[in-house]
Amino acid sequence: KSGCARRRRLYFSSLKFRERDVVFDISAQGGGLGPETLDLAVAFFVEHGWWASPPCLDERLLTGLERDIDRYYAGERDRRVSRSDGSPWAERTTGPLRRGNCLSLLMDGCRSFVMDPLLPSIAARLARTPEIRLLHDQVWYKEAGCSEAEMTTIGWHHDKSFWGGCSSENLISAWVPLADCTMEMGPLTFVDASHRSGSRDPGTAMAP
Repeated sequence: KSGCARRRRLYFSSLKFRERDVVFDISAQGGGLGPETLDLAVAFFVEHGWWASPPCLDERLLTGLERDIDRYYAGERDRRVSRSDGSPWAERTTGPLRRGNCLSLLMDGCRSFVMDPLLPSIAARLARTPEIRLLHDQVWYKEAGCSEAEMTTIGWHHDKSFWGGCSSENLISAWVPLADCTMEMGPLTFVDASHRSGSRDPGTAMAP
């Protein structure tokens, strides 16, 4: 559900991440992510299918991410990527609701954020797996001042329904808001424990 206020999100979908020789210690990063908090988070996530983290991400990474999202929509690119048929990578960059896929391939600040180990390490912990792999990253940009909320509404859906190429059911999305989201603005909303109901067909995955 969404309103008209300007907000952006990074949609970080993870499948598997291979552990390296150097173990990343989540608890050592601060931000209220101690061992007891993480144990409770895993139990909550298994039961409910979602979990709201305390603030824990590096402000410098978030600043660089937000700056590069603005640069992206201003037409700047740090590198160019072509599709398999050789055509330029092009997406809708105007209008009240804009989506950007795989900005980590195009913008250095987005790549630095995606490559930081904290978020995928938390995802691996919640998924109870020693491996996690990035499937893709996605930005939703909602323009301020739109006249009708329906113009920026994203309907109810199962993320898994859009990941038809994934054989695993152990999938996680991380939603990172880059602006404060009040209830009036229509923040991200979950149907509690809906992960137990199974995936919907992509053709019927999105509901008003």
